[in-house]
Amino acid sequence: MSSLSPFIAVILIAMQTFKRSIFLFLVLGILFSPGCSSKSPFNKEDETPLKTADTFYKMLMWKYYDRAAAFVHHDQLVAYDTFTTENEDDLNITGYEIKDYTPIDEENAKVKVLITFYRYPSVVEKKLTLWNEWNKVNEAWFVNYEFLTSDFTREELN
Repeated sequence: MSSLSPFIAVILIAMQTFKRSIFLFLVLGILFSPGCSSKSPFNKEDETPLKTADTFYKMLMWKYYDRAAAFVHHDQLVAYDTFTTENEDDLNITGYEIKDYTPIDEENAKVKVLITFYRYPSVVEKKLTLWNEWNKVNEAWFVNYEFLTSDFTREELN
């Protein structure tokens, strides 16, 4: 037993060192990960209509309507508020895919998005393709789209 004691002591010291290394690695990983950076969705340095549109549609999909409103052009806020209020309980966006991007000039662009959704009481998933205009105002991009409930209720949708 006495011959194993120094061996066990060396293993215990090695385990302590290993635990410290793992802890340090985890702390450094968290500090330098992109998720912990100071950038927000409203950072204007590298903002593009595609990045902004992606964030906007993601927020709509998860029903973060208040957060998504920050990306809506001021001319469309009333229509957006009406749209989200009317559809809050029964419209469920299950996915989206940005299909196309067309820059018009430095301050205007069009984004084509395919939205998949269902509307209660039905659970049949439908698809809707929209072209949304995005405008750059004070270095930030805003969707300038007239939010219509009828877009999500038309009979010709598959």
